Amino acid sequence: MEGYAMLPNLVVIGGAKCGTTSLHHYLSLHPEIFMSHPKELDFFIEEANWNKGIRWYESKFKAPGKVIRGESSPRYTRYPTFLKWAVHRRSARGPFRF
Repeated sequence: MEGYAMLPNLVVIGGAKCGTTSLHHYLSLHPEIFMSHPKELDFFIEEANWNKGIRWYESKFKAPGKVIRGESSPRYTRYPTFLKWAVHRRSARGPFRF
């Protein structure tokens, strides 16, 4: 997975109506943090954007000079509706550093 310098190194997950929008907003105010637009990319959800590929996902984080790049997707916690998101996330683990 070399060459993916602009992937996120922060993913905010949480339940619906639990403050992820506020957290996303407040994180975006920090000068060293870039938060995705739109907030909920849902890349790791097969039924949503997984088929668009990692280059599509990477294109959402072009933020030179930002130390932290993140997204917020509450749908990642909707089990059993979206069963495979963790599998997809694990398969893309290479470019992420936690």
